[in-house]
Amino acid sequence: MSVVTDSRAALTPEEGRELMERYLGHERVAAESDAVGSLVELCAGLPLALGIVAVHAAKEADAPLPELLHELQDEQQWLDALETGGTTGVRAVFSWSYRSLSEGAARLFRLLSLPTGPDIGLAAVVELLGTRKRDTHALLGELVEANLLERPSSERYRFHDLLRAYASECAGTDEPAEERDAALRRLFDHYLRTSFGIEHQLLGHSRQFTPDIPRAEGEELELPRVRHALDWWLTELPNLTAAVRQAREVGMNVHSWQLAHTLLYPLRLRGDTEQWIATFSTGLDSARELGDDEARAHLRLGLGIAHFQRGEYETAARHQERSLSLFDHRDDRYWTATLLVALGEVHTILERHGQSRNHLRRALEMHRADGEPFGQGVTHAALGALESELRNFDVAFEHLRQALSFYREVDEKYGEGVVLHDLAGALLGSGNLDDAVETYRQAVAHRNEIGHRQGEVDSLRSLATALEQAGGPEAARECHQRVRCLSDGSDRSDGSSAETGQEG
Repeated sequence: MSVVTDSRAALTPEEGRELMERYLGHERVAAESDAVGSLVELCAGLPLALGIVAVHAAKEADAPLPELLHELQDEQQWLDALETGGTTGVRAVFSWSYRSLSEGAARLFRLLSLPTGPDIGLAAVVELLGTRKRDTHALLGELVEANLLERPSSERYRFHDLLRAYASECAGTDEPAEERDAALRRLFDHYLRTSFGIEHQLLGHSRQFTPDIPRAEGEELELPRVRHALDWWLTELPNLTAAVRQAREVGMNVHSWQLAHTLLYPLRLRGDTEQWIATFSTGLDSARELGDDEARAHLRLGLGIAHFQRGEYETAARHQERSLSLFDHRDDRYWTATLLVALGEVHTILERHGQSRNHLRRALEMHRADGEPFGQGVTHAALGALESELRNFDVAFEHLRQALSFYREVDEKYGEGVVLHDLAGALLGSGNLDDAVETYRQAVAHRNEIGHRQGEVDSLRSLATALEQAGGPEAARECHQRVRCLSDGSDRSDGSSAETGQEG
């Protein structure tokens, strides 16, 4: 039976299933329906690729289709497993398409296989290629027109895995190693420069390292506007975390640890502590290889916060103590005080209240002496949480209100949401139900506005508890429903949560 020799146009899932039935028969396709659907998807709906798979499956009539599927799912073996030689193999089809490209588009095809992220934006492609935006856009259009690249949305591009594997082969044979390295370095420079720029734009009140990134003469850094900056971060996060890993793998360790460090805020907002820990651990490995103690200290601080968020308090304390030792050794007062606050928060949770108070008072003295409003806000927030835990509510209110004042002075949005939530909890604990409900509503609205989804969920749950105590069961049920929507990803709110829990 000959293999289909149709063009490169992709089949629909239904058409792909019909093609498989021509080779394997209706009964076998129906019996192994899930595997057939996955094979159609793996072959990108390409008739030639799918026909080759069908012929192979027909020859191995006793072998279950899931076995073939498993073989194809190894990206490094896909092209070899599908290759039949001559002009009918997938590699031959891809090669024909590739050789028909202009020189510039062929080079872009090769370079696009280098990044390991799931997709790539236009600005990143411009840096990867090292040319002008207008020229890059035209070359991308040529690849999309040739069905060698997908454009799932405006100015975003991705490969199907089969095509990525083939493009990677072409890069290995047709693109010099020094050109591949230079392209990746330009891309990592772009990611680091943009991520750091957004961090400085949104969190300029906190002290940060400044990455040393070479910039071409006259080049201007184009940052998203403030209202789009967080969206850029969260959209690119899978690509940025992939870049941290890849930079480590190719020996660009400075890029690896510095890029990881810039991702603390978006990782914290996203609440994916597993990805957070993996990314910062990779950065820490890079810092160790460089022998950079300051980098290690910063990354251990981030790891400590991540483990704290997971409720792994002893692990958090170990990271923070080692970070404190590194900063203390460098006589860095700001970061020493910051670590004292982090350790104080852990000791509060572990009910080591004396140690917590000592750490926090020492940190507050240091931040006051240095005139650090952000540092004072962080420390007052931690002291407020401690005093609330000890049910010293009047003292807690004073610390939390001072924290709010300092945070608002420096426009610290994340911390403001945390303090509103903690202040509401203190009000609830002291029996001020009406004030607690109103403050929880403020926390929910604020966290929704800044995109802190896990924080919004936490505040909604606490608001529901407060409403139940205040005699508002219907409003409490609405809060629980909103939590379910947020948790399963079905919520698409544009800020309406500011009214969640209000009756009437």
